[in-house]
Amino acid sequence: MDRFASLCILDVPLTAAFRAEPELRSRAVSIVDGPTIVSGWLRGLTVAQAEAVRSDLVIRPFSLEGVNSAQAALIDVATSITPRVEASETGTVFLDLAGTDAIFPSERGLLAALQKRLTEVRLEGVRMGIGATCTIAWLAARWQHGGKIVSAHEQRRFLDPLPLDLLDPPEEIFDLLTRWGIRTLGEVRRIPTASLSSRLGEQAIWLARRARGQDLRPFQAQTPQRRFEEGSEPGFPVGDLEQLAFFLRGVIDRLARRLRLRGMAVRELWLELRLENGQNFARTVNLGAPTTEGPVLVSLVRLALEKDPPPERVERIRVIAIPGSVE
Repeated sequence: MDRFASLCILDVPLTAAFRAEPELRSRAVSIVDGPTIVSGWLRGLTVAQAEAVRSDLVIRPFSLEGVNSAQAALIDVATSITPRVEASETGTVFLDLAGTDAIFPSERGLLAALQKRLTEVRLEGVRMGIGATCTIAWLAARWQHGGKIVSAHEQRRFLDPLPLDLLDPPEEIFDLLTRWGIRTLGEVRRIPTASLSSRLGEQAIWLARRARGQDLRPFQAQTPQRRFEEGSEPGFPVGDLEQLAFFLRGVIDRLARRLRLRGMAVRELWLELRLENGQNFARTVNLGAPTTEGPVLVSLVRLALEKDPPPERVERIRVIAIPGSVE
Protein backbone atom coordinates (compact mmCIF):
# COMPACT_ATOMS: atom_id res chain seq x y z
CA MET A 1 0.00 0.00 0.00
CA ASP A 2 1.30 3.45 -0.92
CA ARG A 3 2.09 5.77 1.98
CA PHE A 4 3.21 9.37 1.79
CA ALA A 5 4.26 11.98 4.32
CA SER A 6 3.89 15.74 4.04
CA LEU A 7 5.88 18.50 5.71
CA CYS A 8 4.03 21.80 5.64
CA ILE A 9 5.02 25.30 6.78
CA LEU A 10 1.90 27.42 7.06
CA ASP A 11 3.72 30.78 7.21
CA VAL A 12 7.09 30.51 5.46
CA PRO A 13 8.33 34.13 5.86
CA LEU A 14 7.59 34.06 9.60
CA THR A 15 9.23 30.64 10.01
CA ALA A 16 12.28 31.94 8.13
CA ALA A 17 12.50 34.90 10.52
CA PHE A 18 12.30 32.61 13.56
CA ARG A 19 14.96 30.37 12.04
CA ALA A 20 17.32 33.34 11.73
CA GLU A 21 16.41 34.78 15.15
CA PRO A 22 15.16 31.99 17.47
CA GLU A 23 14.77 34.46 20.34
CA LEU A 24 11.78 36.01 18.52
CA ARG A 25 9.58 32.92 18.90
CA SER A 26 8.01 34.23 22.10
CA ARG A 27 7.31 37.66 20.58
CA ALA A 28 4.58 39.08 18.37
CA VAL A 29 6.35 39.37 15.00
CA SER A 30 5.15 40.89 11.73
CA ILE A 31 6.90 40.54 8.37
CA VAL A 32 6.60 43.55 6.09
CA ASP A 33 7.05 44.00 2.35
CA GLY A 34 6.96 47.71 1.67
CA PRO A 35 4.42 49.43 3.93
CA THR A 36 2.19 46.37 4.39
CA ILE A 37 2.40 43.40 6.75
CA VAL A 38 2.40 40.23 4.64
CA SER A 39 3.10 37.57 7.28
CA GLY A 40 2.83 36.96 11.00
CA TRP A 41 0.73 39.15 13.25
CA LEU A 42 -1.86 41.57 11.88
CA ARG A 43 -1.24 40.83 8.22
CA GLY A 44 -2.89 43.19 5.76
CA LEU A 45 -2.41 46.23 8.00
CA THR A 46 0.21 48.90 7.53
CA VAL A 47 3.01 49.08 10.08
CA ALA A 48 1.54 52.25 11.59
CA GLN A 49 -1.90 50.64 11.97
CA ALA A 50 -0.42 47.48 13.49
CA GLU A 51 1.76 49.35 15.99
CA ALA A 52 -1.31 51.27 17.13
CA VAL A 53 -2.89 47.91 17.96
CA ARG A 54 0.21 46.33 19.55
CA SER A 55 2.97 48.55 20.85
CA ASP A 56 5.23 45.53 21.51
CA LEU A 57 5.12 44.36 17.89
CA VAL A 58 8.47 43.31 16.37
CA ILE A 59 8.85 44.25 12.69
CA ARG A 60 11.12 42.38 10.31
CA PRO A 61 11.49 42.87 6.52
CA PHE A 62 10.48 40.11 4.14
CA SER A 63 13.58 38.14 3.18
CA LEU A 64 13.56 36.12 -0.03
CA GLU A 65 16.97 34.73 0.96
CA GLY A 66 15.51 33.55 4.26
CA VAL A 67 12.47 31.97 2.59
CA ASN A 68 14.63 30.12 0.06
CA SER A 69 16.94 28.90 2.81
CA ALA A 70 14.03 27.64 4.93
CA GLN A 71 12.66 25.75 1.94
CA ALA A 72 16.07 24.20 1.24
CA ALA A 73 16.35 23.13 4.89
CA LEU A 74 12.89 21.54 4.70
CA ILE A 75 14.00 19.53 1.65
CA ASP A 76 17.19 18.50 3.48
CA VAL A 77 15.14 17.10 6.36
CA ALA A 78 12.96 15.11 3.97
CA THR A 79 15.97 13.84 2.01
CA SER A 80 17.61 12.64 5.22
CA ILE A 81 14.69 10.15 5.50
CA THR A 82 14.30 9.06 1.86
CA PRO A 83 15.71 10.12 -1.52
CA ARG A 84 12.17 10.05 -2.98
CA VAL A 85 11.15 13.63 -2.20
CA GLU A 86 8.98 16.11 -4.07
CA ALA A 87 8.87 19.82 -3.29
CA SER A 88 5.60 20.93 -4.88
CA GLU A 89 5.64 24.55 -3.71
CA THR A 90 7.39 26.76 -1.19
CA GLY A 91 6.62 25.49 2.30
CA THR A 92 5.41 22.03 1.23
CA VAL A 93 7.41 18.84 0.77
CA PHE A 94 6.19 15.28 0.15
CA LEU A 95 8.01 12.03 0.96
CA ASP A 96 7.33 8.65 -0.62
CA LEU A 97 7.63 6.32 2.38
CA ALA A 98 8.18 3.14 0.37
CA GLY A 99 11.08 1.24 1.96
CA THR A 100 11.44 3.47 5.00
CA ASP A 101 9.88 0.86 7.31
CA ALA A 102 13.24 -0.93 7.39
CA ILE A 103 14.64 2.01 9.38
CA PHE A 104 11.42 3.31 10.95
CA PRO A 105 9.18 0.33 11.83
CA SER A 106 6.37 2.63 13.01
CA GLU A 107 4.96 5.74 11.35
CA ARG A 108 4.80 7.46 14.72
CA GLY A 109 8.53 6.83 15.11
CA LEU A 110 9.14 8.27 11.66
CA LEU A 111 7.28 11.46 12.60
CA ALA A 112 9.37 11.69 15.78
CA ALA A 113 12.56 11.39 13.69
CA LEU A 114 11.32 14.11 11.34
CA GLN A 115 10.54 16.39 14.28
CA LYS A 116 14.01 15.90 15.75
CA ARG A 117 15.67 16.69 12.43
CA LEU A 118 13.49 19.75 11.87
CA THR A 119 14.64 21.06 15.24
CA GLU A 120 18.27 20.39 14.32
CA VAL A 121 18.02 22.74 11.31
CA ARG A 122 16.07 25.33 13.35
CA LEU A 123 12.70 24.77 11.67
CA GLU A 124 10.00 25.01 14.33
CA GLY A 125 6.24 24.65 13.98
CA VAL A 126 6.35 22.55 10.81
CA ARG A 127 3.15 20.52 10.36
CA MET A 128 3.43 16.80 9.51
CA GLY A 129 0.96 14.25 8.16
CA ILE A 130 0.93 10.73 6.73
CA GLY A 131 -1.66 9.20 4.42
CA ALA A 132 -2.27 6.96 1.43
CA THR A 133 -1.94 9.89 -1.01
CA CYS A 134 -0.02 13.14 -1.00
CA THR A 135 -3.33 15.00 -0.76
CA ILE A 136 -4.41 13.12 2.38
CA ALA A 137 -0.96 13.58 3.95
CA TRP A 138 -1.07 17.33 3.15
CA LEU A 139 -4.55 17.75 4.61
CA ALA A 140 -3.51 15.81 7.71
CA ALA A 141 -0.48 18.07 8.15
CA ARG A 142 -2.51 21.25 7.77
CA TRP A 143 -5.31 20.11 10.06
CA GLN A 144 -3.52 18.97 13.19
CA HIS A 145 -0.48 19.96 15.26
CA GLY A 146 1.89 17.23 16.34
CA GLY A 147 1.63 15.00 13.29
CA LYS A 148 -1.53 13.27 12.09
CA ILE A 149 -1.45 9.72 10.72
CA VAL A 150 -4.46 8.75 8.59
CA SER A 151 -4.81 4.99 8.27
CA ALA A 152 -6.46 3.35 5.26
CA HIS A 153 -9.64 2.40 7.13
CA GLU A 154 -10.28 5.90 8.51
CA GLN A 155 -9.77 8.00 5.37
CA ARG A 156 -13.46 8.78 4.82
CA ARG A 157 -14.02 9.53 8.50
CA PHE A 158 -11.05 11.91 8.50
CA LEU A 159 -11.81 13.72 5.24
CA ASP A 160 -15.57 14.27 5.36
CA PRO A 161 -15.78 16.77 8.27
CA LEU A 162 -12.80 18.89 7.15
CA PRO A 163 -13.70 22.49 6.22
CA LEU A 164 -13.75 23.32 2.53
CA ASP A 165 -11.28 26.21 2.85
CA LEU A 166 -8.56 23.77 3.93
CA LEU A 167 -8.14 22.93 0.23
CA ASP A 168 -7.51 26.61 -0.67
CA PRO A 169 -10.17 26.57 -3.42
CA PRO A 170 -10.44 29.46 -5.92
CA GLU A 171 -12.29 32.31 -4.22
CA GLU A 172 -15.18 32.41 -6.71
CA ILE A 173 -15.82 28.66 -6.38
CA PHE A 174 -15.54 28.80 -2.60
CA ASP A 175 -18.03 31.69 -2.42
CA LEU A 176 -20.52 29.89 -4.65
CA LEU A 177 -20.30 26.57 -2.81
CA THR A 178 -20.74 28.24 0.59
CA ARG A 179 -23.81 30.08 -0.74
CA TRP A 180 -25.19 26.65 -1.60
CA GLY A 181 -24.56 25.60 2.00
CA ILE A 182 -21.57 23.39 1.14
CA ARG A 183 -18.87 23.85 3.75
CA THR A 184 -17.09 20.49 4.21
CA LEU A 185 -15.18 18.07 2.00
CA GLY A 186 -17.80 15.40 2.59
CA GLU A 187 -20.52 17.67 1.24
CA VAL A 188 -18.43 18.34 -1.88
CA ARG A 189 -17.82 14.62 -2.33
CA ARG A 190 -21.54 13.86 -2.33
CA ILE A 191 -22.27 16.23 -5.25
CA PRO A 192 -22.40 14.31 -8.57
CA THR A 193 -19.34 15.06 -10.69
CA ALA A 194 -21.48 15.88 -13.74
CA SER A 195 -23.34 18.56 -11.79
CA LEU A 196 -20.11 20.17 -10.61
CA SER A 197 -18.66 20.11 -14.11
CA SER A 198 -21.70 21.68 -15.76
CA ARG A 199 -22.07 24.45 -13.19
CA LEU A 200 -18.53 25.27 -12.09
CA GLY A 201 -16.20 23.88 -14.76
CA GLU A 202 -12.95 21.95 -14.61
CA GLN A 203 -11.59 23.60 -11.46
CA ALA A 204 -14.54 22.27 -9.47
CA ILE A 205 -13.79 18.74 -10.68
CA TRP A 206 -10.21 19.08 -9.43
CA LEU A 207 -11.58 20.33 -6.11
CA ALA A 208 -13.92 17.32 -5.85
CA ARG A 209 -11.07 14.90 -6.54
CA ARG A 210 -8.98 16.46 -3.80
CA ALA A 211 -11.96 16.39 -1.44
CA ARG A 212 -11.93 12.61 -1.94
CA GLY A 213 -8.22 12.55 -1.07
CA GLN A 214 -7.10 11.88 -4.65
CA ASP A 215 -3.92 13.33 -6.13
CA LEU A 216 -4.22 15.36 -9.32
CA ARG A 217 -1.01 13.89 -10.76
CA PRO A 218 1.48 11.13 -9.94
CA PHE A 219 4.22 11.65 -7.34
CA GLN A 220 7.33 13.08 -9.01
CA ALA A 221 10.55 12.45 -7.10
CA GLN A 222 13.25 15.07 -7.63
CA THR A 223 17.00 14.62 -7.78
CA PRO A 224 18.50 15.29 -4.32
CA GLN A 225 20.25 18.66 -4.31
CA ARG A 226 24.01 18.88 -3.93
CA ARG A 227 24.10 22.67 -3.66
CA PHE A 228 23.89 24.04 -0.15
CA GLU A 229 23.39 27.74 0.37
CA GLU A 230 22.06 30.03 3.07
CA GLY A 231 21.31 33.71 2.89
CA SER A 232 20.37 36.70 5.00
CA GLU A 233 19.08 40.19 4.33
CA PRO A 234 19.75 42.28 7.45
CA GLY A 235 17.24 44.96 6.43
CA PHE A 236 19.83 47.73 6.58
CA PRO A 237 23.27 48.30 5.04
CA VAL A 238 26.02 46.67 7.12
CA GLY A 239 29.35 48.51 6.97
CA ASP A 240 31.12 47.31 10.08
CA LEU A 241 33.07 44.03 9.90
CA GLU A 242 31.97 43.13 13.42
CA GLN A 243 28.31 43.49 12.42
CA LEU A 244 28.91 41.55 9.22
CA ALA A 245 30.55 38.74 11.20
CA PHE A 246 27.47 38.60 13.45
CA PHE A 247 25.17 37.92 10.50
CA LEU A 248 27.66 35.54 8.91
CA ARG A 249 27.81 33.54 12.13
CA GLY A 250 24.09 32.80 11.95
CA VAL A 251 24.15 32.01 8.23
CA ILE A 252 27.11 29.64 8.53
CA ASP A 253 25.67 27.91 11.61
CA ARG A 254 22.42 27.15 9.77
CA LEU A 255 24.37 25.96 6.74
CA ALA A 256 26.56 23.64 8.82
CA ARG A 257 23.52 22.14 10.55
CA ARG A 258 22.02 21.19 7.18
CA LEU A 259 25.21 19.53 5.98
CA ARG A 260 25.56 17.54 9.22
CA LEU A 261 22.00 16.31 8.76
CA ARG A 262 22.93 15.02 5.30
CA GLY A 263 26.15 13.39 6.57
CA MET A 264 28.40 15.87 4.76
CA ALA A 265 30.93 18.54 5.65
CA VAL A 266 32.07 21.85 4.13
CA ARG A 267 35.06 21.50 1.77
CA GLU A 268 34.93 25.04 0.37
CA LEU A 269 32.87 28.18 0.98
CA TRP A 270 31.77 30.71 -1.60
CA LEU A 271 30.82 34.08 -0.17
CA GLU A 272 28.53 36.34 -2.20
CA LEU A 273 27.71 39.81 -0.87
CA ARG A 274 25.43 42.32 -2.57
CA LEU A 275 26.73 45.81 -1.89
CA GLU A 276 24.78 49.01 -1.30
CA ASN A 277 25.75 50.28 -4.75
CA GLY A 278 24.16 47.21 -6.37
CA GLN A 279 27.41 45.47 -7.22
CA ASN A 280 28.36 41.98 -6.06
CA PHE A 281 31.40 41.09 -3.99
CA ALA A 282 32.50 37.44 -4.11
CA ARG A 283 35.22 35.52 -2.31
CA THR A 284 36.20 31.85 -2.07
CA VAL A 285 37.40 30.40 1.23
CA ASN A 286 39.34 27.16 0.91
CA LEU A 287 39.51 24.78 3.86
CA GLY A 288 42.42 22.54 4.70
CA ALA A 289 40.02 19.68 5.45
CA PRO A 290 36.21 19.28 5.35
CA THR A 291 34.47 20.42 8.54
CA THR A 292 31.08 21.41 9.92
CA GLU A 293 32.49 23.32 12.91
CA GLY A 294 30.71 26.67 12.73
CA PRO A 295 33.25 28.71 14.75
CA VAL A 296 36.09 27.44 12.54
CA LEU A 297 34.21 28.38 9.38
CA VAL A 298 33.30 31.83 10.70
CA SER A 299 36.91 32.51 11.69
CA LEU A 300 38.19 31.56 8.25
CA VAL A 301 35.60 33.75 6.51
CA ARG A 302 36.37 36.64 8.82
CA LEU A 303 40.12 36.36 8.17
CA ALA A 304 39.44 36.42 4.42
CA LEU A 305 37.32 39.58 4.78
CA GLU A 306 39.88 41.29 7.01
CA LYS A 307 42.49 40.80 4.29
CA ASP A 308 40.15 41.95 1.53
CA PRO A 309 37.08 43.77 2.91
CA PRO A 310 34.08 44.70 0.74
CA PRO A 311 34.45 48.25 -0.65
CA GLU A 312 30.87 49.25 0.20
CA ARG A 313 28.28 48.47 2.85
CA VAL A 314 26.55 45.09 2.50
CA GLU A 315 22.80 44.64 1.92
CA ARG A 316 22.57 40.89 1.28
CA ILE A 317 24.63 37.89 2.39
CA ARG A 318 24.77 34.53 0.67
CA VAL A 319 27.10 31.66 1.61
CA ILE A 320 27.40 28.58 -0.61
CA ALA A 321 29.02 25.40 0.71
CA ILE A 322 30.81 22.95 -1.56
CA PRO A 323 30.28 19.67 0.28
CA GLY A 324 32.85 17.02 1.03
CA SER A 325 32.62 13.62 2.68
CA VAL A 326 32.88 13.25 6.43
CA GLU A 327 35.91 11.07 7.16
